[in-house]
Amino acid sequence: MDSTAPPKLSVIIPAFNEARRIVPTLEDVAAHLEARDYGWEVLVVDDGSADDTAAIVEDWARKSPNFRLVRIAHFGKGQAVKTGMLEAKGEYRFMCDADLSM
Repeated sequence: MDSTAPPKLSVIIPAFNEARRIVPTLEDVAAHLEARDYGWEVLVVDDGSADDTAAIVEDWARKSPNFRLVRIAHFGKGQAVKTGMLEAKGEYRFMCDADLSM
């Protein structure tokens, strides 16, 4: 895989006050994507959380270069999804909820 090429897949995860459940989500997403033979990235868009969501994701991203935190002011899930889709570099873009319900 060419590490300079854009990723094939971008996963966008909008998050608002998800500190309690974001780590299991990141673990599950990483486990699934690390088994793939194509380039990928995960963007967690923090929608102005008042808890430690952003700090947790920032720490995760330091250890895992395929993960990235995008911070925005609290404008709601729609804006978080839109921001993530526009920031993503993947040929294909997929949104999932922070609890993986969707």
